[in-house]
Amino acid sequence: MDTGEGHLFTVAPTGAGKGTGCIVPALLRYAGPIIVVDPKGENYAVTARRRRELGQEVILLDPFEIVDTQQRHRFNPLDLADPRSDRFVEDVATLSGLATSGNAQNYHSKDLFWREMGKTLITAVILDIMTMPDSEVATLSAVRQFINSPLEVLRERSKKWQEAEHQELRRLVGMLSNPADETLGGYVAFAMHQLDFIKGKQLEEHLSASDLDLNKVLDGAPLTIYLVLPPDKLESHAGLLRLWIGTLVSVITRRRKIPAKSTLMLIDEAAQLGELRELRQAITLLRGYGVRVWTFWQDMSQLQNLYAHDWETILNNCRIQQYFGATTAIAADAVVEASGYGSRDSVLDLERDEMILNIAGDEAIVARTPNYLYDPPFQSQFDSNPYYLNRTAAEYTPRTRPVYRKTEPPAVRHRARTVRQAMILANRIFHPVPVKNWVVLEGEERLKRLKQAGIVDEQFVGNNAVSVRVCELPFYAGCNWYDIQDARSSPNLHAYYVMCPEDSYFLNGNSAVIHELNEKKKLLLNIGNVRFYLEFFSTNVHGESGRFLILDSADELEWKEPPEESFLDDLRLKIAPPRLKSTFNSEKGTTYLIEAELVYENGIFSAGFRVEEDGTVSMEADAVLAGDLPMVQDLERLRFIGEFDEAGKFTALK
Repeated sequence: MDTGEGHLFTVAPTGAGKGTGCIVPALLRYAGPIIVVDPKGENYAVTARRRRELGQEVILLDPFEIVDTQQRHRFNPLDLADPRSDRFVEDVATLSGLATSGNAQNYHSKDLFWREMGKTLITAVILDIMTMPDSEVATLSAVRQFINSPLEVLRERSKKWQEAEHQELRRLVGMLSNPADETLGGYVAFAMHQLDFIKGKQLEEHLSASDLDLNKVLDGAPLTIYLVLPPDKLESHAGLLRLWIGTLVSVITRRRKIPAKSTLMLIDEAAQLGELRELRQAITLLRGYGVRVWTFWQDMSQLQNLYAHDWETILNNCRIQQYFGATTAIAADAVVEASGYGSRDSVLDLERDEMILNIAGDEAIVARTPNYLYDPPFQSQFDSNPYYLNRTAAEYTPRTRPVYRKTEPPAVRHRARTVRQAMILANRIFHPVPVKNWVVLEGEERLKRLKQAGIVDEQFVGNNAVSVRVCELPFYAGCNWYDIQDARSSPNLHAYYVMCPEDSYFLNGNSAVIHELNEKKKLLLNIGNVRFYLEFFSTNVHGESGRFLILDSADELEWKEPPEESFLDDLRLKIAPPRLKSTFNSEKGTTYLIEAELVYENGIFSAGFRVEEDGTVSMEADAVLAGDLPMVQDLERLRFIGEFDEAGKFTALK
């Protein structure tokens, strides 16, 4: 996940993958506090365990009991207003404004007078129930019940306001005592219409008290708040969603220092909030308060209609913008205009798992949309989605995919897909193995290693076409790298191992093997061997679409069709062996930064790598050198890397 400052903005229609590609990955990975709109409770079911593992207190606001749990929490928005505070009246006005917010047209309609007077009536009643000594319950349900009283009861109550301790309440006596019944009835009718969603036993119970400490929100404490409002109530109970979001944003605006980790607000179905001043304020003004807002819209028209006068300002304040799932010419044209990417056809031609991505005003690119179900970084972090219990095991099997970018052709001589995420490296294999480092074993040492690999078939073991090579690994004490090779096949068949005196590790293409090796064996990295470790690490982790092959020179490339000699000469100038650029020390130990050229699929790239002292490898950056080249596809080679069973039978890993 992006860790810079600034807000995020996503446009994608229903069913395009906002949950699997954006919201759930953020909940699984982001270590700071999160407030998330969760219409169906799916996000809670899938990620609540992981949030707790990250040290977060989990709050579930689920008044309609959508989530299958008994650990729900109540929330009384009136907690925002403290009668002892100098800003009490302003906070009450904020609450009444949230309760009466709606679509933009409300601000310009002929009913503006009634709207404003109804809002003032709600303000007065909140002041009453929170300050008058004979008021017992300070909840929004009590506010609604108060306003629903007969007119004569309201007028009689207003007489007590004349003796109220709070000055603002004394000023509002006239709004109930002076108007004719028809006029006062208009105030009441509008106020009741706005508070109509506050009814029913479930909602009254939810609003009756608070299990959420707003001071923790203020301080940026490790807190994850799930706001669950089912889709069939998003419209009828939009006022509740506005109260939740608006109250929490108002609390954040009170911060006087930025917390260590910003609060991430994931606002799915943002259009259901209506035109919300607090949301606009959060996006345009509140970055300095330690908050990042990530809003999700079904199309651009939702934003433009709700914020007709300042939608461009909102968009311009979002550092990261994503667009995917467009299926109509109208939607595609809007994406082109907003993102600056390509044309209508290029937007409509995107694959289902592709998105247009714009970061900090850079040129818009096409990137792969994450999917927590099978992207390896999320493995074992999530729980089952109760809405999709019939998913097969294959859908949860981690598999790597390139996260790439491309600009509108022709950006380079050959169009290429490039890699941008550090997580990719941990699931790819780099090749070829440096030949100079391998020594062929003979005699008893050869037999010993075949036996250690579990191969016992005498005919296989005794065949001279079966060889064992060893490569010394200077960063593992006593452990070396072994290649068992069967030359009876063309190309030869290979199986790779790390063998130690007491145990061995079959290199099955999964990064977990090397991570386990790094944990159990003392890793001894230094400036002399770290580049070799990078080659070892990347050679032995396979990916779905082939391997990243680190290059020493352009002459290592294998061509299906010879390119022009001038093109090869240009590549020879750009490709060199891996270079150690710098090192630095931190609490985690020494970090090594390495630059290298590599080939992936049919493209050549220049990339930077980061190697930590514990053996963690990540890709920092990459740039296209050339793409769509007539090279041998690496998946063709991976058919010859696998495992020999005890009888010598070979099974490819791909």
